[in-house]
Amino acid sequence: MFDGNLSASTADGAGVARVSKGIMYGNFKSQGSSFVNSVAPGMHRFCYLTPRGDWLQRKAADFPAIGKFYEKCLNDVRAYGYMAKTSIDARIYKAFLNLCSLQKIKGVDMEALLLNRVIRMLKLYDDQLTSGSFIRADAQKERIRMVRQFIDDNYRELKIGDVQMLSEKFFFARRSLTRVFKNETGFTVQGYIEKTKLENALKLLKETKLSIGEISAIVGYPDQNYFSRVVKKHFGTSPKNVREQFWKSAKLDFSTAWP
Repeated sequence: MFDGNLSASTADGAGVARVSKGIMYGNFKSQGSSFVNSVAPGMHRFCYLTPRGDWLQRKAADFPAIGKFYEKCLNDVRAYGYMAKTSIDARIYKAFLNLCSLQKIKGVDMEALLLNRVIRMLKLYDDQLTSGSFIRADAQKERIRMVRQFIDDNYRELKIGDVQMLSEKFFFARRSLTRVFKNETGFTVQGYIEKTKLENALKLLKETKLSIGEISAIVGYPDQNYFSRVVKKHFGTSPKNVREQFWKSAKLDFSTAWP
């Protein structure tokens, strides 16, 4: 986005991404899904490239960050995803001007020339991603929001120790993810995964008559005895007693139950 502001959301209103003047990013949507784009009033300049997925897979060696992101999106349950934002620096701006100024030249394979210029822009973006040249003002918060959203959506399948997997998925060094996540949320990654599991367990204890074993499995603790030990560690009592406290006291809620 060279001028102006643009935001994208899913058809049901869930925010996907927001981009403003001077920044760019990549996104993905599965077949059949759609984005609703909202553009601020006024004149805008933006460049929108839509390479085919099979082409990106063949070019994965040339675009390691983009290719890795695409592969992960194909295996994700969500219908959309997006990559980190980067600056439109002088090199990218020049590549954009070269792309827009392309004119038909007699005897020149224009399709090949156009493809070369598109590849140039994608390579510059990929280089920024792999080198870590993100928009420092808001990229960390945006990327951590993405990590948190992924945990919220997938806590059942996540293990407490899945920090390395998350760091690879969202293009962090493990140590950086650990540090930035704690700074932004107040929780360690492991602590946030466990908190999310237990908050959902509390909701099921309060609102359903499912057995403790069923609730344990639903929130991602296949071992019921281990689940009970985790609950006791945080709440000082068993899941059964926590449920009884919910049922006996209308004033008890998640904020007071959670340590």
